[in-house]
Amino acid sequence: MIPLIILLLVVAVISIRNFGRFKVEMWQAMATGALLSIILRQISIKDAIFSINFEIIFFLFFMFVIGSAFELSGLLEFLSFKVFKNAKNVDTLILQMIFVFGILSSIFTNDTIAIVGTSLGLILSRNHKISPKLILLTVAFSVTIGSTFSPIGNPQNLIIAVLGKVPNPFVTFFKFNFIPMIVNLIFTYLILKLFYKNEFHEEDLTHELVEIQDIKLAKIVSFSSIILIILILAKISIAYINPSYDFPLVYIAAISALPIIIFSNRRIELIKEVDYKTLLFFISMFILMRSVFLSGIVQNTIKSLNLQEMGRISIFITSILVSQLVSNVPAAILLLPFADNSIQSLMALSSGTTIAGNLTILGAASNIIAIQKSEKVGHTITFWEFSKVGVALTLQNIITYSVFYKVFLK
Repeated sequence: MIPLIILLLVVAVISIRNFGRFKVEMWQAMATGALLSIILRQISIKDAIFSINFEIIFFLFFMFVIGSAFELSGLLEFLSFKVFKNAKNVDTLILQMIFVFGILSSIFTNDTIAIVGTSLGLILSRNHKISPKLILLTVAFSVTIGSTFSPIGNPQNLIIAVLGKVPNPFVTFFKFNFIPMIVNLIFTYLILKLFYKNEFHEEDLTHELVEIQDIKLAKIVSFSSIILIILILAKISIAYINPSYDFPLVYIAAISALPIIIFSNRRIELIKEVDYKTLLFFISMFILMRSVFLSGIVQNTIKSLNLQEMGRISIFITSILVSQLVSNVPAAILLLPFADNSIQSLMALSSGTTIAGNLTILGAASNIIAIQKSEKVGHTITFWEFSKVGVALTLQNIITYSVFYKVFLK
């Protein structure tokens, strides 16, 4: 019970954050929770160390290095012009961002696009005087929804595809999620416009080409990007040929980042630019979630729900709710053994644990990455500002999947 109380206190602190003059950062709240669970002997130091998923930590580290190289070289701002120069107004810009980031997240994973997309989005926010909050929500929602229709779009999809032995995973995920994804991305635009209607002015946007600041670094990061794309495509091809074989994303990130670390004379600066607060947040989250898992409370609750007797929509909604408590990747791991092995149940589980990221900040790792990255440059969005829009979008997502399951997948 103690780990659950600690977790609920951490969630409460993150949802409030401002205590008079004192502002608590998300990583501070999570780190305090993890430390308390160790001090109160709810988890041993050995278990705490083994609870940390270093594959995810190092994946994020190397992707942060690549992202920093994009920013410091000026290549990211150059690309933002090339990609979005045809957006004539805020409407078309937001719509383009939603679909570009959404589709890319299905290939490069939602966490990767959250890193690059947040930086790119904030550049667009600054250049066109658009609310950073609108931009952050655009990035967060689009990478969450876009990652649903690919088994490599996010970690929980990959876990379910591999451990659930999903046959022909790319085709299966596409069949169950592509149409809902398109519908949900369109509604993301409509809901954002509803909540931020004052930002959607009719004035024409002026796009100015910005010269690349560090040509040498830009060439190196371009080479790294080519390696990244080739390795991602290789991973997709391998998944088609032998779905049971996994080429870990951390290897892809490490190999892609190596040219930057080896050949750039700004390597120390780039490594210093890594978002270590976000890495500490995830390390702490792994420890705290493990202590909650060891308490047995979540497992007993899940057992009592009898997932195997549930319909697809019930599994979908349960996955969303459990993900708010323990985050989506742990939720997928916890729920998978209790679900039956039917493709319908597995796809409902993957969709639910992914769409959970739209409900609250804590529902997805990509949300944390986007918000922590934005806070480095002085922008943020509160728990309640996120949830206000997130609740509306999640309800729409539930309706979309309910209709899709009943009409198209009888």
